[in-house]
Amino acid sequence: MVTALSASLLAAAFTVPAPSVASGNDESALTHRKSQLDHAITGSHADVDEISRELQSAQARLDTAAADLAAARAKLDALHVQVQQATIRDQRMQRALDEALQRLADARLDFTRGRATVGRQRSDLAGYAVSSSAAQLGQLSTLNLIVSADSPQAAISQVQGANSALDKQLTDLQRLQANQVLLRFTEQRIKAAAAQVATDRRQAAANLVAQQELEDQAAAAETTVEQQVAGIRERRSSLSAAKTNEIARISTMEKERAHLEERLRRIAAARAAAAARRAAAAARRAAEQRAAEQRAAQQRAAEQRAAQQRAAQQRAAQQRAAQQQAAQQQAASSAGSSTSSSTTAGGFLSWPVTNTYITSPYGMRMHPILHIWELHDGTDFHAVCGTPVYAAADGRVLSEYYNTGYGNRVVIDHGYVRGVSLATSYNHLTSFVAHTGQQVSRGQLIAYAGTTGYSTGCHLHFMVYVNGATVDPMTWLGSS
Repeated sequence: MVTALSASLLAAAFTVPAPSVASGNDESALTHRKSQLDHAITGSHADVDEISRELQSAQARLDTAAADLAAARAKLDALHVQVQQATIRDQRMQRALDEALQRLADARLDFTRGRATVGRQRSDLAGYAVSSSAAQLGQLSTLNLIVSADSPQAAISQVQGANSALDKQLTDLQRLQANQVLLRFTEQRIKAAAAQVATDRRQAAANLVAQQELEDQAAAAETTVEQQVAGIRERRSSLSAAKTNEIARISTMEKERAHLEERLRRIAAARAAAAARRAAAAARRAAEQRAAEQRAAQQRAAEQRAAQQRAAQQRAAQQRAAQQQAAQQQAASSAGSSTSSSTTAGGFLSWPVTNTYITSPYGMRMHPILHIWELHDGTDFHAVCGTPVYAAADGRVLSEYYNTGYGNRVVIDHGYVRGVSLATSYNHLTSFVAHTGQQVSRGQLIAYAGTTGYSTGCHLHFMVYVNGATVDPMTWLGSS
């Protein structure tokens, strides 16, 4: 849309006919060209207003995207912290699980070894039991050995040997019992370690699921952030392009407005030169007339010098009348010259509407988006739609037409006034009464106020041109 508007603006700017120095005989052609230029300028104003609305919309979208991005980044940071905490918990649980598995492995190894030891001890004790039974059956034989011993010392040795074997059997039995108890404790350790491993595994699995969910959320948040960053970049690029185009449009509009003002200044200069030529011609004619009258008076005085006293008195009276007339003409010429050079304008124009007040004065305004100054080129008066609008002074309607920006407008040329070329325009009208080429008088009804063109409500936008340039209308208006 920005490109299309820029193209339409440039087309409007460069299709306006080139200006030429206008003479008094082709003023209608100049009026036509001025109307075309007014259309182009107002069209540029409308384009700028449309871009301004687009800029405001782009700025609002940019602010919303920035807020969304900040929220997404905050959420992403929180998810990163949660993922980091879950990773730490997973590492801690993994170490606990590894330790529990190691304890279970150690317990199982101890159980395997203990079970082997108990098996061996049971086997040994089984052998001892068989030997003990045989010994009990053979106690008589042992006594026989004692009796049959060669000496008492030999008998004692044989008895001590039998007792030692019996003690060893008792010791092995006690060790077997102790190892059986230890084996039962080891079985309990295995069960506790296995239960702990199962618990640690469930907790680690639950934490892993939670960690995976957090990582999925973080990945989704990361994608959201990337999409929002891309969107903001796109909006910023669009905003930058819109600003560049609007600045170019405003520059073109100002050039066109300066172009129009230059044309009007040329008209004003031509009028001033024509007025100066007329004044000089009038002064020459007055001087020639005075010189002729003086020569005639001198001639009459020479011819009538010898006449009667009455004729002499009559000639004197004629001379006095001629001198008085010359003085009056000179005074009138001096007064006219003084009036033409005067630039005092206050009170010359009448207010274009009655029972009103000013709603917006003439002057510079700050652009709300670009922060640059723009000229408000007239004074806005309060006027409901349909309020009568009157000519501010005598003049001729230079043009009446519709313009996209100014709406229905009337431009009146007031001619050469107080040393300047003066014109007025009346804008945003509902309808026309006066038409192009019509002579109007001060206070004559020319139109009705409205809100056509680029206007937000019923009012009258009143403009004053001095030598082709807009000025503050209040410097030319009297009291309401």
